[in-house]
Amino acid sequence: MNDINIENIMNEIRENTICDSESFDISQIYSTPMTTYHKKMLGQLEEFNELVLFGIGHYGKMILRGLKSGGIGTIKCLCDNDPKIIGTEVDGYKVYTPEDSFEKYPEAAFIITAINYPVEITAQLLKMGVRAEKIFFYNFARSGL
Repeated sequence: MNDINIENIMNEIRENTICDSESFDISQIYSTPMTTYHKKMLGQLEEFNELVLFGIGHYGKMILRGLKSGGIGTIKCLCDNDPKIIGTEVDGYKVYTPEDSFEKYPEAAFIITAINYPVEITAQLLKMGVRAEKIFFYNFARSGL
């Protein structure tokens, strides 16, 4: 685990999520039912048998519904660091702590839906033992949801 470089991982995440302002037309978010970004994310997530969504705020709930409507049926549970929602259910999914989610689904890919603290959340997941290639950041602004 000592060979993990969070800065390199975050740079890779940024490359995949930060839009290039010269080639990205913000109007496509509002005029296209499913953006290219959302289609790409669906394609990447289809490969995993177990998914956990991290971050169940307003955007997390919208992303959850967008993934489900896009045919992603492998979501096992939701997780969050907010003690007020841990133990509750959202759209039929139980909300766990990140640690409990990883314990229950150690082979799951984690999708970070939170727009705040993505670096800290990534570091938390890596420290727990989630492999870097199983951590995805879902950029709500580019999703078209």
